[in-house]
Amino acid sequence: MDLWIGSQSLRDVDVTLLWGSRAIVQDRQGKLSVVDLSLRPARLEILRDRPAPGINFVPTIGGFRILSYPDGSYDYNPKDKILTSGAGDLPNCQIDGQFIRVGTSVLQRGEAFGVGIGPRVTADQIAFQLGLPQEIAELTEGAGRESEPPDGSLLAIVTRDGNTWTRKKAEELDQAVLSNVARFGAPHLFVWIARDLWENQAPYIRFNLHLAEPGVAWTAGPRGTTTESSYVLFRTDPTKVPIFEDQFASSSVA
Repeated sequence: MDLWIGSQSLRDVDVTLLWGSRAIVQDRQGKLSVVDLSLRPARLEILRDRPAPGINFVPTIGGFRILSYPDGSYDYNPKDKILTSGAGDLPNCQIDGQFIRVGTSVLQRGEAFGVGIGPRVTADQIAFQLGLPQEIAELTEGAGRESEPPDGSLLAIVTRDGNTWTRKKAEELDQAVLSNVARFGAPHLFVWIARDLWENQAPYIRFNLHLAEPGVAWTAGPRGTTTESSYVLFRTDPTKVPIFEDQFASSSVA
């Protein structure tokens, strides 16, 4: 099934588990995403084994902890696919290719699935169900999806401070990319980075470190050029680079 959380899409996935108020979603590559269904609209907390953009988290020895106050925090180990409730009010769960472990109970994957839907896990029971739960059905409708802008649209522009690219500006570009990933999805973004920004502040341009593969496509300007702005563009076809030559024409040879 395909799910829409805001403007973010999860394509060809199964809901392997309803863990308290959260849906645990797995794609065909085995990567997990977690959606908080208690909120309206629903909120994406983990995207393909990594913290979703804009979500508060802290690293742990085995992975990371999603911070959800007052008592909804939980740990995720992406290597072993283990979810652990911070409050201890839900049993630990592990999602394996062959089985689902809930506390001390082990369910073979053939038993655990209905039509793309796994069991619902609460503090004291594992319940199987027929049909699509209402909170999941709402996500299949795509009602919250943001309409796509025209191909090549400028989503964000970051301009340097005077003649200098600073760390602050690099981080500003980084955040602009992540916020638009949350709106449109990584495959629909293309980032054009000023060459002098890349050469001087590259360690602070880290958007792809926070995203699952394949991440966001990008390029830097030609070697030897200086440019006053960097751009985040929308592309309708994720396989093609949008033509946006007018914006890049201000490059000058250093």
